[in-house]
Amino acid sequence: NVEVWLASLAEEMKLTLRGLVTKCLKEGNNLDDFPSQVLQIAENVKFANFVEVGIDDGSLDDISDKLRSLLKQYTSLKNPAPLLSTKVKALILDLVHNMDVLDQLQRASCRSSGDWCWFKQLRYYHDGKKVG
Repeated sequence: NVEVWLASLAEEMKLTLRGLVTKCLKEGNNLDDFPSQVLQIAENVKFANFVEVGIDDGSLDDISDKLRSLLKQYTSLKNPAPLLSTKVKALILDLVHNMDVLDQLQRASCRSSGDWCWFKQLRYYHDGKKVG
């Protein structure tokens, strides 16, 4: 029946997206190889990981440098195709937000991933198994 088919379709969509995100995280985010939502999820997974390591190591400034470099890379693309331009705009919006989050963490002198300044943020994690 239709409900079973839709449930099956939804499950396959989750599995496909999980597989694409895993592949994107492993192979790097070539902008032409992945859909925008996969690129955005992968970038946010990496951001959460970088920040948690940076909080523990006291190296949030290094992450800030990485983010600025990535922003420069995205904004220096010359005449991208319309689809690539749309992907880059979405990535830039997320990147600017992540830079703001990082600035908030630095101003709050965040010292632990359990500190409220980090805990209250939306974070993306990937374990390669869970779908939900």
